[in-house]
Amino acid sequence: MFFRRLTVFIVAVSLSGCTAAAQDSTREPAVPIIEETPGLLRRATFSPDNARTAAIRKVPGGIIVEAEIEYEDDNVLVYSFDIEVEGESDRFEVLVDAMTGRVTKERSTDDDEAGDDEDDDGEQGEEGPNR
Repeated sequence: MFFRRLTVFIVAVSLSGCTAAAQDSTREPAVPIIEETPGLLRRATFSPDNARTAAIRKVPGGIIVEAEIEYEDDNVLVYSFDIEVEGESDRFEVLVDAMTGRVTKERSTDDDEAGDDEDDDGEQGEEGPNR
């Protein structure tokens, strides 16, 4: 009888830990990726989940609030993520190449307004956003 109670206790504790971990991982539901043109997600060779991970690594503590897949001006298919950080007023945009997974641009919305961190041709500077 003792072993049966012990087994039930261990299973209950294990399941409660799994539930807590599941709640923690789903705390921030994934924002759906909007296709600028239908069919763009099928063209991407880099997965949306891996692109999200690459983007969020560029803005520690950030939460993705908008996600899109689109062609950039230079005809490169990219995932575009708008990321907010709690306690900061500006939003960050991170572009991830949908074919290679390389982060191609990261900038703050404050950079757009001030024009501080862009080169003459409109490209992001080497440093990335000032944080």
